[in-house]
Amino acid sequence: MPTSGSLDEPVERVRLRRWIVVVATGVFATTLAQPGVLRLPFQHILRSDLHVAPHEMAAFFAGAALAGVVFQASGWHRVR
Repeated sequence: MPTSGSLDEPVERVRLRRWIVVVATGVFATTLAQPGVLRLPFQHILRSDLHVAPHEMAAFFAGAALAGVVFQASGWHRVR
């Protein structure tokens, strides 16, 4: 079975996989930044299971929001 770096696989397929990863990461980052969508389940996991302090949880969600902003800004920059 060929891997993504093998010579048997066409270059277009490798590019497609890269775009899929970029888009999926962006969708996850922008969805995580929305307070009503995934924030509550993640807050519950971080608080109950992982025993994360409130200031660490705030830093985590701030980083997730920043990732969403950077992804959207890079898309805007690419379109212009």
